[in-house]
Amino acid sequence: MPNPGQPTISPGATGEVVRRLQRGLRRTPDLGLAVDGVFGWQTESAVKSFQKGSSLMSDGVVGPLTWHALPDGGPMPLLSEGSTGDVVRRLQTVLTDGAGQTGTPPPGVDGLFGPRTRASVEAFQHWGGVGVDGVVGDQTWAVSLHAASATLETEVGLNFVLSASRGPASMAADQHPEGPTVLTLADGTQVRTFRPPPGFDPLTADDTQLQRFGFPPRPAEGVHLQRYQHVINRLQGKLNYIVPTLRLNTDRHHGPRQRPQGAAAATETSNNWSGGVVFAPAGQSFSWIQGDWVIPNVDAPTENQWYYSANWIGIDGDGSGDVCQAGIECEAYRSGTSVTRNIYPWWEWFPQSEVQITNFPVNAGDMVTALLCAGPGAGATNATIYLTNRTTGDTTSVGFTAPQGTALVGNCAEWVVEAPTVSGQQSAMADYGEVFFSVCEAFLGTIASGGTTVDGGTGDNINMTDSQGAVVSDGNLISPKVIQCAYVGTLP
Repeated sequence: MPNPGQPTISPGATGEVVRRLQRGLRRTPDLGLAVDGVFGWQTESAVKSFQKGSSLMSDGVVGPLTWHALPDGGPMPLLSEGSTGDVVRRLQTVLTDGAGQTGTPPPGVDGLFGPRTRASVEAFQHWGGVGVDGVVGDQTWAVSLHAASATLETEVGLNFVLSASRGPASMAADQHPEGPTVLTLADGTQVRTFRPPPGFDPLTADDTQLQRFGFPPRPAEGVHLQRYQHVINRLQGKLNYIVPTLRLNTDRHHGPRQRPQGAAAATETSNNWSGGVVFAPAGQSFSWIQGDWVIPNVDAPTENQWYYSANWIGIDGDGSGDVCQAGIECEAYRSGTSVTRNIYPWWEWFPQSEVQITNFPVNAGDMVTALLCAGPGAGATNATIYLTNRTTGDTTSVGFTAPQGTALVGNCAEWVVEAPTVSGQQSAMADYGEVFFSVCEAFLGTIASGGTTVDGGTGDNINMTDSQGAVVSDGNLISPKVIQCAYVGTLP
């Protein structure tokens, strides 16, 4: 959700929350609206127009439904002399392209906001009719470029929007053109993102190149090599690597399996999980897990309440206090005949919070492939998620560290549809229909040193039950490599 935790506001409100509203409205787009932090008649009119177009009650009051429907209203970075990084590079590119109108180009595209870039910004501000101070803030980002719906911020890229209300990633500003970049999230997690060079071919690259540019290691032989080649070959002609942008969602957790009070392990019921799980033999541990599935089109069983369904793969969490996991979040809210949905990819190493990948597009009906590696297994404090949208060809990867004081146990691997914890409370499961996880495989040991593949459908199934003990979501082991989750709760 792009604007979580925002207060309900109405005409007469002022301050940063109003600026967030105004930025979101401008991104609908409504370029005639100023970002001034004052909820006046123009902002009220824009809100009502947006509400009407979104099939919401057109009352001019901005509550949870309107906030959820709006684009992210977070600010773009505040840039001034001394700033560095990708956003500065993009700014310099746009200013260079428009130098024929403003007359003062930057010194080139080097990612360094120096005196000549400041001069170019000042010339742009004069051309755009805003205050001339050499600082790129709200008013400068909002300058129209006199093209259809184009502003400085849309040309530079809305992927640079900061979402401070949800604990944004505190990203190091400078990024190398190619290869890995180390970032630090607000909770201290170290994150590695990657940037492969144009034309990079993972089928011919060596192991060092694969690691440097964010692709999984290529198995030497056997069924795992065939699987690797099959996935990459299916993406030929549409493979598009996306350097991820991240947001720490401190109100979301996808934690360990919760067993109903008094239930023994053999009952295989849970208050939050459904799906399938396999357990490592004594003295061994899992080091990676993979799976394919189609993203469900979720619905809300009742009106005026948010419902949630997270589908994911992970290691640990059933008999351990941590979970290393990644997947797709699906959310739904029903009001009359209108259903608002949010779908996005995420990863988490519990007890840390969920981290959303904000610029990786996924939609209901897309087929995704996920591979989570945490070598060498037990004791690991680093993991990498590789995520591919097989429908669109988009792919991305993120490396991340374990929470302080936490290391992988590697005792279990699971394929799960879950009702996550939201704002400290167990959420209600959305009607997701059914999800089939295929190619359900986890690996004991490491490929380099030898190990064993364990099929997910050979373990235990888990059913999710509500507080009265009624089954809400079934987990069914269809075959050794296929696990089905089916919603059996209240129908809309």
